[in-house]
Amino acid sequence: MQIAVIINGHGGYLKKAYSNDPKLGYRLEKKIEKSGLNGIVYEPFIEDMSSLFTHLKRNKGDSKLLICSWGGDATLLYVTSYAINYFKDCLDDIYFHALKGGSTNTGIKASSGYCNPIESIDYIIENLSNKRSLHHNDINTILVPSKHLNLPIDEFTSRLCGQGAEANIIEEYESGFMEKGLPKVAYIASRAIPSALIKGDYAKRLGKPMISTIYVDGEKVVDSERMTAVVINSIENLFPFFKPFYGVDKGMHLIATSWDTKRIIKNILKVKAQTRIKEEGWYDFPNSQEVRLITHEEDNPKIVIDGNIFAIPPDTTLKLGPKTKMIASPNKGGKILNWTAIC
Repeated sequence: MQIAVIINGHGGYLKKAYSNDPKLGYRLEKKIEKSGLNGIVYEPFIEDMSSLFTHLKRNKGDSKLLICSWGGDATLLYVTSYAINYFKDCLDDIYFHALKGGSTNTGIKASSGYCNPIESIDYIIENLSNKRSLHHNDINTILVPSKHLNLPIDEFTSRLCGQGAEANIIEEYESGFMEKGLPKVAYIASRAIPSALIKGDYAKRLGKPMISTIYVDGEKVVDSERMTAVVINSIENLFPFFKPFYGVDKGMHLIATSWDTKRIIKNILKVKAQTRIKEEGWYDFPNSQEVRLITHEEDNPKIVIDGNIFAIPPDTTLKLGPKTKMIASPNKGGKILNWTAIC
């Protein structure tokens, strides 16, 4: 098996690591070389990775390829998107591993587990060089059209997409004086929750509704309603203590609502418990294959893709994508997480 490590040194965790060790990537490359593996370390990270993936495809041959994304959720988004676009004809030979390097690493934890990235990459190199088995999990993806972004790929390969409140919250997270990370998430929550309970201006801004029409698998399920939030997910264990997405084993899970932020917060325990809410203004469609989102152009439609915000056409269709084989990290105790398949 060949190995490629793609490093984005701009993320929160890695930015600090590089300031302490500017030769981090060089030392990792030497470590792979010393192990006898056929590998490459790619840095610095840029959004157009067509030259790298052209090189990887040309040199892959008949061997399997493990692509390690070391950065935040944005890095994982671009790496898996390019890989699936470039290796469509041989996806069974492609494996992924996500190493935390960003400020929140939400999708990374859900995809590959969560441990020290140096320990994790050492574990992988040791097992590959000694021809030991590595455990992996098959994770669903969401295909989001990206042609309008002038990238040399047709689609993003995502795990979580959202419109409305999610896009507004991400914009709030990206702006302001605080450094991105969990403290800023806590700060936004500490302002948004009290504001929502009194229907204050801050919560109204984050939960500003948009006019939406939604089709799920060809059926119109929302017809020009004022929607507060629309979320499409493909990973069940996305958040450790908040698991509303129970229907992703055979597809994507769409949850959408026209409720205001106060009502959403008052019902949050139902969502947390993975209870299927059957009330007016709440839409829940597990295991969907295709979701078409139509929004008014004057609402400046945007979508959050794995924590990154993009402008999108008013009429956009998301489809269930191929599964990605995500190699599991060892946990802090050195044991393998509960993943079943073996490569």
